[in-house]
Amino acid sequence: SLVLNKKYRKNLLTFQDWPLWVFLICLLVGVVGAIDKRVALKTYLYMATTLLSLFYIGKGLYRFNKDRETVITAICICSSLVALFGIFEVIFGFNPLYKYFIANQYYNRYTTGWVRPMSTQFNPAPLATYLLVSLPFVIYVLKQKTLGKKMLGLSVASINIICLILTFSRGAYLGLLCMLFSFLLITRKYKKLMLFFLILVILLTIFSFLPYPLNRLSPKGIGMFGTGVFSKYRIARLEMTLAMFKDSPFFGVGLSHFRTLFDKYYPLKANLANIRYEVKIPDNMYLTFLAETGIIGTAGFLIFIFFLLKRGLMHLSKSKDEDRKQMLLIPMSALIGLLVNMAAYELFYWANPYMLFCVICGFVQGTLECITT
Repeated sequence: SLVLNKKYRKNLLTFQDWPLWVFLICLLVGVVGAIDKRVALKTYLYMATTLLSLFYIGKGLYRFNKDRETVITAICICSSLVALFGIFEVIFGFNPLYKYFIANQYYNRYTTGWVRPMSTQFNPAPLATYLLVSLPFVIYVLKQKTLGKKMLGLSVASINIICLILTFSRGAYLGLLCMLFSFLLITRKYKKLMLFFLILVILLTIFSFLPYPLNRLSPKGIGMFGTGVFSKYRIARLEMTLAMFKDSPFFGVGLSHFRTLFDKYYPLKANLANIRYEVKIPDNMYLTFLAETGIIGTAGFLIFIFFLLKRGLMHLSKSKDEDRKQMLLIPMSALIGLLVNMAAYELFYWANPYMLFCVICGFVQGTLECITT
């Protein structure tokens, strides 16, 4: 319907989209060096078609005020329902969706012992990503003047944050902190920024003295526990990425090929028998790009993101119109949170989080073009 509508079609394809096309062209090198070119090409077509379609859908929907308000309302309603379902899952210790209707290999793992909700997103990590991305849109509703919208925003924000924390997803937790930090810094709310740091220090200290899984959100939990930032698990995957990059620096080893080559590059050969297939991954989207698409593919992604953020930050710093700044700050904050969260798992290889990334980039681009025309 966007293509058939003259209002949308007139503004859909513009020269300002060139970083997107550079990324798509550079990503194609992930097929060149692949052992199994069929798998690599299938992955490329999935990533390219999803990004193209959802980027332009997001751009079209977010370019006009009436459509934008509808999108924000829909995000708030949907995220609240997903979060409520997740809280239900924690309280009652089961998820009817995966118990009775959809096979889910993670179901028993996350509903045994301390329940970590999956809701409709199949796994706690994608659920946390979904709630993280929704939060800036919810905050926008919370800041509206009417009492009804304020109450709606406050209710949804509370539910979403509670469910996000209950996932105990450290990547989303760090994404949330960086999102809030960026929001306060860009809006120059320096007093609130100091209060934010004070509350953060208090929370990190409290989490340090609590049992698992609460201590996953402590400094030690984020850094060392299990798959923490500086854990042996992460270090091994960094070493593997660098080894793959050394062997194929320009084109990478091929899209979806880290798993294929995992056994060859894993440094602790004696432990290979104990490594589950599902964790034969970099568990970091940036490392995935570097290993699977080399310098060219990684550079294409960084160019795409750099110019999107650069133009956004320039408009936020120069604009005197508070409404326009708010309009742009919403998807920009969501994108910053996503970019941090991407370092925690292979976000692009999970359908829902990747679709969120694509549409949020479209929202940013649509807002920028709306502001500049």
